[in-house]
Amino acid sequence: MPFQSIIERARGILLAPRETWPAIAAEPVSAPAVFSGWVLWFAAIGPLARLIGWTAFGSWTPFLGNMHVAFAYSLVQAVLTYVLALAMVLIMAFIVDLLAASFGGTRNFSQALKTVAYAYTPAWIVAILGLMPTLAVLLAVMGLLAAGYSIYLLYVGLPFTMKCPQDRSAAYAAVSVVTAVILSVILSAAITASIGMLWLRSSGMAGDVSSLSAPLHAGPGATITVPAWGGGGQGSATGGNAGNGPVTAVPVDQLKPFLPPTLNGYARSHLTANRVAIGSTQYSEVEAIYKDPAGHAVDVKVEDLGSMRFMAAIAANTQFETQSSHGYNRSMIVDGMPASERWYGPTQSGHY
Repeated sequence: MPFQSIIERARGILLAPRETWPAIAAEPVSAPAVFSGWVLWFAAIGPLARLIGWTAFGSWTPFLGNMHVAFAYSLVQAVLTYVLALAMVLIMAFIVDLLAASFGGTRNFSQALKTVAYAYTPAWIVAILGLMPTLAVLLAVMGLLAAGYSIYLLYVGLPFTMKCPQDRSAAYAAVSVVTAVILSVILSAAITASIGMLWLRSSGMAGDVSSLSAPLHAGPGATITVPAWGGGGQGSATGGNAGNGPVTAVPVDQLKPFLPPTLNGYARSHLTANRVAIGSTQYSEVEAIYKDPAGHAVDVKVEDLGSMRFMAAIAANTQFETQSSHGYNRSMIVDGMPASERWYGPTQSGHY
């Protein structure tokens, strides 16, 4: 599709959808042509804008402002976001096509893909705000509005492209969106676990962790140390993927001993624990806030990524350090494990 035609089509679908959808439905365009001529280009707007914005201006972080982000990290994020966006379009198109008969419509995958591709347009265009990290809040608000408008476009377009009755298009759109979200989460979890295990095996990080001792900085000159993994009688945890079997997250009851009642004179004020399992994807964490008599506090968290541990491999290969007049943000390797640390001077608070 010529560039001028793309501009006109985008303007039409955004400003006059009821007049534009009939023309879209009548076009004899194949699914591959729609995917290569529309989806590939528009879905790239957000990831590309974020890659440029993070590289040129940094990532906007609460309290710290704009912080420079390593190009490798930005690139990985952009590629993953782009691939997932493309996959989401195909998932959504498949669902729209599959549900057509249930809502009085006619199955046609090419028409379903056109419907989804053009309905996604406002969400893709708004993502260009990612060029400016300082517009992160505006991007979030506009993103929600654009998503709502995309659902509206889907509702308006279904009677034209999928030939469903007008009075059933609202339910058709709602069921399609909900089903697509659920399936995309399941698919993402499955892909994440599969790719993660391959990455871990290739990077040599697939074995169980046998020790962990991390210094936690509660400001300049103050240090707190998490008890070693199974060391000093503080507790031990078992899990992992012995024999290349399924990777399971350590139960929270086995993580709690890593956050004892006191740490270097700091007393634990409260302890929270969470464990999430979605199919084969598992995650567990424990977190506590420690305070000293002078009122200083440090928030300590110990987490097990379970089958998502490939994220640790990504972190281990993506290190950065950024500084501003108010503080710093950096990643590092502690006892062979990836860690990150952030400090904000004006409020004397930080994150490790």
